[in-house]
Amino acid sequence: MGSPPTASCSPARHSRVHAILAIPAPERCRNMEIRILQEGIVAPKALLSFSGWPDAGKTVELAFVELRRSLAHEPAAVCDMDGCWSTQTMRPQVSIRHGQIKQLDWPSYTLSVCSVPSAPALVLGFGPEPSGNWRTFSSEILQLLKKWGCVEVTLLGCVYDHVSHEEIVISSVVQDTTAFNRLRALGCRRIEYDGPAAVHSAFMETARTLDVSCSCVWAHFPFYLRGPHEMIVANLLSVLGGLIGVGIDTSALAEGWAKREQEIEALITEDQEFRKLFEAVKRERTDEDHPRSSKVVRLAEFLRKRGDHPDE
Repeated sequence: MGSPPTASCSPARHSRVHAILAIPAPERCRNMEIRILQEGIVAPKALLSFSGWPDAGKTVELAFVELRRSLAHEPAAVCDMDGCWSTQTMRPQVSIRHGQIKQLDWPSYTLSVCSVPSAPALVLGFGPEPSGNWRTFSSEILQLLKKWGCVEVTLLGCVYDHVSHEEIVISSVVQDTTAFNRLRALGCRRIEYDGPAAVHSAFMETARTLDVSCSCVWAHFPFYLRGPHEMIVANLLSVLGGLIGVGIDTSALAEGWAKREQEIEALITEDQEFRKLFEAVKRERTDEDHPRSSKVVRLAEFLRKRGDHPDE
């Protein structure tokens, strides 16, 4: 499963200092290093996510903010992504003061270790999606996680989809029946998809060769909204809480969504074009025989008219 511009999902239809870790790899990212910030980590589970294309509405980023707020955590390792990014997709961030460069931050992927009540430690990974060398990048991250005793990795993402803001859809991509049953019990739907992939797919394929259980959990974001959608974040956190055995307070998210929903309803009433779009999406969700390909066409046309793009 990649993170496509749109995906169709329903029950019934194509529903990153103490040491430098040197991992042998035939096609290492050029000058790529992983700086280990803590020793002796033992963490059987990891949640990994990526900003950019695979995080519509910055949904996963917001979910990670809530996770870090709920769980004590500290940096465990930082992956220098040199050789895994290009200026076409991201750039280093620079701070200039009084005409001098004070700081230059290069793209990196950070792994943090979290303390979970009454459970083993948990690793959280967050950073930009690599724009190249996916297989090498995923192999290095996963091999480090294995050194930490990780046996279960969950990848998180959010995809723009033809769903209404009234509908919460969380889907999953799995490798085995155990993961399928566990995620289904948490409300995740199965999905069928053909199209561009995200780095998640490379991680899943690499995990298979390393004998690490790996699953993907995808939230589906209404393409016509500009984030956030607090209830999608809340539902994603509910799934994650079930996976790691932690209850996460989402009441503030629910309150935030109640206010935003009122704004959306007012827009539906006042803006005829928006209302027609919303009604078309609702009709489409009830028409199981509607061709999936036409969804992408109409979405592209709508965004061109707006002079906008979902990832902006």
